[in-house]
Amino acid sequence: MEALGAADELNAALGMARTSGLGKDAETAIDGIQRRLVHLMGQLACRPGDAEHYVDAGFAGLGTDDVEWLEGLAKRLEAGGANPGVWARPGAEGRMAAAALDFARAIARRAERRTWTVHCED
Repeated sequence: MEALGAADELNAALGMARTSGLGKDAETAIDGIQRRLVHLMGQLACRPGDAEHYVDAGFAGLGTDDVEWLEGLAKRLEAGGANPGVWARPGAEGRMAAAALDFARAIARRAERRTWTVHCED
């Protein structure tokens, strides 16, 4: 439940960032991340014994192609200068959109830790 809740918080924070005036390309990227987060939340909500039923019911899960999409997105963003070096001081750029992304990044780290805990328990 902790991992599911953290992923849900991340999805909500990304929604705030998405509507903060980042521009169409960023909104499209965030939409792709949010769609994948919904799949992750579905997987996290399943008990291990119910995973097969979840897939058989037609619900999407995360796969290698999703990881590759996210890694490709990160590489494109970094190549375009998306890592300005001020991430440690949210709000330093003076733009609400950048601060919203910093907030989402911090929540993503919590979701990552909580999900890693679930993974290690299996």
